[in-house]
Amino acid sequence: MLSSLELYIKVIELGSFSAAGRVVGMTPSSVSRQMDKLEAEFGTRLLNRTTHTIQPTAAGSRLIPYADNALALIEQARQSVSADQREVKGFLRVSVFSTFGRLCICPLVPEFLRRHPQIRMALDLDDRMVDLHKENIDVAIRSGKPQDSSLKARSLLKKNTLAVASPQYLKEHGEPKEPDDLRNHNCLVLDRKRQVSWWHFRQDSKYRKVPVSGNLLSQGGEPLIQAALDGLGVVLLPNWIIADDLASGHLVPVLTDWQANFVEHGNSEIYAVFQPDRYERPALRAFIDYLVAELPQYSE
Repeated sequence: MLSSLELYIKVIELGSFSAAGRVVGMTPSSVSRQMDKLEAEFGTRLLNRTTHTIQPTAAGSRLIPYADNALALIEQARQSVSADQREVKGFLRVSVFSTFGRLCICPLVPEFLRRHPQIRMALDLDDRMVDLHKENIDVAIRSGKPQDSSLKARSLLKKNTLAVASPQYLKEHGEPKEPDDLRNHNCLVLDRKRQVSWWHFRQDSKYRKVPVSGNLLSQGGEPLIQAALDGLGVVLLPNWIIADDLASGHLVPVLTDWQANFVEHGNSEIYAVFQPDRYERPALRAFIDYLVAELPQYSE
């Protein structure tokens, strides 16, 4: 059964019997017979077969997370009782919000996979809030702790949010000395579909909530960074997204005596979020430990 499930997952990933057969050293007809036996075992059709593609049926799609979990548990057991536990193996499904994924996670993945060549990873860069249970995600990397009490979280990076502008903009328009001065500046704003955008500032016991506006809104940070670099205005962003521009002096922080944030009581950390039972899997633990060690460079 386990061999059939492993082959089934391979067929789904590669989309054909011949491609799966090449990987595992079987003929397409042998793979087909194995899938026939698996369907007979479950008493239902698992695959839709066409001339060019093979896709899971509705029942087959429901089987995928169970098959993944069964194979992962067997691998976890094997590594737990094996005399040689040095080689970590497994398959990881990772979800991370897109900008952070491109700038901070993607550069780290190749070295992780070089260190652990027996780990396979599916990396999904998506800004939507995935359901770890329904979508069979091993770990999601998110800003802020999860609200779902059934999930666990491990802190990866403390996020320091900064208001910044280019030297050119500050030379032409002056530097804000107090948060309320931003009312008179062109602020480049993350578009959250609200009538009024607010930036929040704290200094010891002082708190300021400032309405900000400008001539550019964006749902992602990268267009705002480019506009700020071109001298268009002031932007509020986490330090990891602008680390290189700060280091080069192309952007400079303003209102440095204040701690800035997008929300009044925002959690300024990046977390790895996962289902508790999956943390026992060596591949997942190795990946999270690696991120904990490597990501702090983006907050310096």
